[in-house]
Amino acid sequence: MAFEPVYEVAALDGLQKSSTQLVVEAKLVPPHGEEINKVLGISAVSTVSATEVFSGEARIKGKVDFRITYLSADNSLCYLEYTASFADKINDDGISGGNVCLFSKVIDTDITSLAEAEMKLSSVVEIFLLAFTAKRIKYLSYGGDGLYTHRKDYDFTTCVCHFTAGAKVNVKMPPDVRYAENRAVISSCVAGDGMVTVSGDVITDYMTDAERLSVVTPFSVEIEANGSKEDFMACCNVFVENTEVSSDAEGYDVDVAICGFVSQSNSFSPVVDAFSLSNELIKGEETTEYSVLKNCFVFSDEVEGTVSLSAGMPLADNIISTPGFEVIVTGGYALDGKAVIEGMVRLTAVYFSNETSSESSVNIEIPFSLTKRADVTEGDEVTATAEAESVSCKIRRGSDIDARATVSVNVFVSKKCSATYLSSIAEGDPIQSPSCAFSVHVIGKNETIWDVSKAIGLSPEDVEKQNPQLKQPFVGGERVVAYRRREKSERS
Repeated sequence: MAFEPVYEVAALDGLQKSSTQLVVEAKLVPPHGEEINKVLGISAVSTVSATEVFSGEARIKGKVDFRITYLSADNSLCYLEYTASFADKINDDGISGGNVCLFSKVIDTDITSLAEAEMKLSSVVEIFLLAFTAKRIKYLSYGGDGLYTHRKDYDFTTCVCHFTAGAKVNVKMPPDVRYAENRAVISSCVAGDGMVTVSGDVITDYMTDAERLSVVTPFSVEIEANGSKEDFMACCNVFVENTEVSSDAEGYDVDVAICGFVSQSNSFSPVVDAFSLSNELIKGEETTEYSVLKNCFVFSDEVEGTVSLSAGMPLADNIISTPGFEVIVTGGYALDGKAVIEGMVRLTAVYFSNETSSESSVNIEIPFSLTKRADVTEGDEVTATAEAESVSCKIRRGSDIDARATVSVNVFVSKKCSATYLSSIAEGDPIQSPSCAFSVHVIGKNETIWDVSKAIGLSPEDVEKQNPQLKQPFVGGERVVAYRRREKSERS
């Protein structure tokens, strides 16, 4: 037997999620001479970026933009803002240098202290990253002449590149804006030859002395992505990083941060079993577990709910604003052909009551379970983030307020896989040739032509040649005859 084993290496880039939570605190002090009489609404929005990424560790920095809506001592409607910065790190063995995509979301905000001259807030921020874990395996790809091998195909994902970029979006607004809230959503992320095109919208809700309005400003940016091709998969996250008054004084320049990655679907075919007609084989078998990125997509859907004002609250006559709304994803799972995303929209409706001739507010929670048809299978892992495209409230009756939100969901789907393969092989003792001229093998249930060949010591080609009546797949119970050529011994 010409024993010449050849080994190859496969890099199985699996998508892995790592997360952490931290508490960010802020102290908001109204302008000199003003007092906080009544808090109507609180909003907190977080952003995060990576400062350094090492093997096993990602160092991050970010900020939380706090805003409160309140009534002053003279019952004037006022707004107060404060930005708190933070730094942290995420430790995980699956993190490799550079290849991370970060997400953050404020999941809860509480008032920890309230006085006329100041307010202290505390927000719980959840941060998670998606990273490709590079797992390299060495497998047998060829054994040499006379060695019969059985192979199996396995799918895996290769991370082609990781990209970061920014887009400056000019949002047109009137000069008399009292406050504005900006957020960014993705509409598409498409891979091309050497580039990725990311499109989306910056959604701005703002309040003037006369009315509350919303403006949608689309953006599209082409990002260099070395190694990308049109048939590859591109996924990304976008968020508003900074806002400043534009140079033409006709609105604001909104800085949108973009991070993502391009992946390629691959497969490899390792030798999973082998036998020889002349020698026993010493085989080393290994099994490795990894994940495969199957799909990523964005979709939008509407959710709605109703809140009834509790006893003692003034009746609502006019909705003034909806500050502080947020979308929290609590989980996601896959059914066959469907991805299900569950979560909640939280918002505050500030309204005017003729009954008290003043503003009041009510908190509204809208739980949701959204279903999207997609290339998913039950058991796949579904990770999602969400942002509100629009939020509106309508007074149905004085004591009932209907709320509706359009939610944009960014979904990542992966599946757990395992691969069993031969990692080593060596020649063993010679095999003694059978003394019989032929033998009969009864095929067992679930046996394949490979199993039969190993059992009777013939190559798969010889088994089929000597038994042309066999039809695959076998049902079990078929008889296979193995004929062997015998040399006649010389008479002395």
